[in-house]
Amino acid sequence: VVVLVSLAASMAGFPFMDALGGLAVSVFIAKMGIQIGWDAVKDLADCQSNDRVIDGTHAVAADMVAAGQLVSVDQVYCRQLGSRCMVDAHVVMDAQLSVAEAHRRIEELRTSVRQRFAEVADVTVQMKPDK
Repeated sequence: VVVLVSLAASMAGFPFMDALGGLAVSVFIAKMGIQIGWDAVKDLADCQSNDRVIDGTHAVAADMVAAGQLVSVDQVYCRQLGSRCMVDAHVVMDAQLSVAEAHRRIEELRTSVRQRFAEVADVTVQMKPDK
């Protein structure tokens, strides 16, 4: 649209409009280049990507803490992987649990998060025993 307007104005006797149209197109191209470049930098820097998933994972874990299945949740990270994301959660569990029971509870957390958020590709849970 900008090119057509500047071309028509230039042909109608306003030669400076061609340069103005070129400048406007250059600004649009520069803006898109900066935007795409910034998105690439954020992806390469492995920054936190999805606050909704992070908050939701905290909520699922808080429900499990309230039910006595976990002692606490230390950290939750979410990283983008294309259109999907990967969730890492660090949880504290009762040191007296058997390995089988601790694994069952971790699987429950992983399954709950994946069912709640379709964009989550995988959930990694790191467990620490309660002191």
